[in-house]
Amino acid sequence: FCFFYFFIRTLGLSRQTALFTSISYCYGSYTIATINTLNNLSTLIWLPAILCSLNMAVADRKPSAYFIAILFICSSILGGEPQLTTFTSVLILFYAFIVIPENKAPLKDRVRHSGIVVLLIFSACMIAFVQLGSTYIDYKNSARLRGLNFTDATYYSLPIDSLKHFLIP
Repeated sequence: FCFFYFFIRTLGLSRQTALFTSISYCYGSYTIATINTLNNLSTLIWLPAILCSLNMAVADRKPSAYFIAILFICSSILGGEPQLTTFTSVLILFYAFIVIPENKAPLKDRVRHSGIVVLLIFSACMIAFVQLGSTYIDYKNSARLRGLNFTDATYYSLPIDSLKHFLIP
């Protein structure tokens, strides 16, 4: 809620608009649906913070906001949902190319903004790799690499005699 509120305020919109959109973001169907999958929620919450810091860095020309954006992107990566992190990266690239520049901005400025975002994402990946690298080393010692035998994999499967419960509860 707070990140989205600050993002809307950095766009120059009113408090009421920021309040309404923040509530709709927090209690929207996708956010509520991700409560059961914490890795999705842990990645989703950083999107407005990334957009807010990116907007402050590029549009308001605050260089310190670039470092904050890197930390937020890194937190999103470490949230644990690679697909949502990829969607977030594509969205912030789109935001830097289309939304941040003024309407009549030349293509050179749009490409420069997008290049900055690519550099921010790359920097965040390098920082996150410190944690992900050690996780990979530990993963090589995991029992998950051995796989499951047929008995363990089918232990909780649906027994044949329970199929009748699909038709007669």
